[in-house]
Amino acid sequence: MEGKPTNIKQQKKKRRFSKWNRRDTAIFFERLELYLSSGLAIDTALQLCRDGVKPNHGAAIDQLKIHTVSGSTLSSGLVKYVGLSPTLSGMIFHGETSGGLVTSIALARSSIEKQDELIKKCVSSLVYPCVIGGFCVVFVIGLMRGVMPQIVPMLTGLHTKLPLISRVMIFSSNIVAKYGLYGLVGFILSVNTFILAYKKKAKFKHFIQQCLSKVPLVGTLMNNYSVVVFLRSFGALIDCGLPISNAFDSSVGTVSFEPVAKVLRSNIQGISSGLSLGNVMKSLPAPRYIGALASAGELSGTLGTSLLRAANILDRDIELSLKRMTSLIEPLMMICMGLIVGSIALSILMPIYDLSKTLQH
Repeated sequence: MEGKPTNIKQQKKKRRFSKWNRRDTAIFFERLELYLSSGLAIDTALQLCRDGVKPNHGAAIDQLKIHTVSGSTLSSGLVKYVGLSPTLSGMIFHGETSGGLVTSIALARSSIEKQDELIKKCVSSLVYPCVIGGFCVVFVIGLMRGVMPQIVPMLTGLHTKLPLISRVMIFSSNIVAKYGLYGLVGFILSVNTFILAYKKKAKFKHFIQQCLSKVPLVGTLMNNYSVVVFLRSFGALIDCGLPISNAFDSSVGTVSFEPVAKVLRSNIQGISSGLSLGNVMKSLPAPRYIGALASAGELSGTLGTSLLRAANILDRDIELSLKRMTSLIEPLMMICMGLIVGSIALSILMPIYDLSKTLQH
């Protein structure tokens, strides 16, 4: 019985620090924005937000309500109980201190929704090529394990020198039949080890990201995605009224892709010293119009709006790049599949053709 309260405390602690997904956070912010804009107090708004949510989210909102009623800031409670990022929490904190809480919550919600929409575009564009690739792998393994073992005895029974392509296919079929299961297990273990090392080892993660940044199309896509995330956070913080240096410093933390984050970090000191933001944007691995829009925003006093507009334009470029990459992957997969199936067919037909020529002579 003594261990039970400890388990309950551990569960509460786990809930308290669990991070919400983007969709649930966006819905919560939308409801909170609606209630606060109607003139309700923060504790009443949070109580209304609790209705109809998941049990673990309801517990988090309860703790958030207690946190705010006790005199603490909403932004710090969102970090502690909702798992909000430091950039978005800084945006909401500035809204609390400047009297624009509703506006800052709306900007945070919009930022979350835009980022979630961009991620969904990337994932949905890669689903079809992955399905086709998986089908190709399963089809080839089926041919190697199901069809070739039935054909190999016939080919070896011809007692003639088989063509090179036939010998290669027989050798591949034997390898797949004997070691295919071990190869599959080894592949799964290798993938899991790679993912674990990527998550746990910062140097390995940065090395892989540096390699990916140099791959045609893929590198451009990842660079542009990271720049969009940065521009949205930076533009939203500027619109909330944060100074450029503080907003820039906070937004750099939202970029997880090292090639882009490294360039941004190297310019933090320059931004604090008064370096032109347009020049900094031109140093990023992104289209040149990003720097031009940033410079125009600085001159016109609409920097936040210009950065968000640049993010929207670059977002459309990413969508076009995804379509271009998908349109290239699909025919390449079909060609590879056709070559494999054609090679298997030739490895079967060529010995029979050679035998028929021998019998004719």
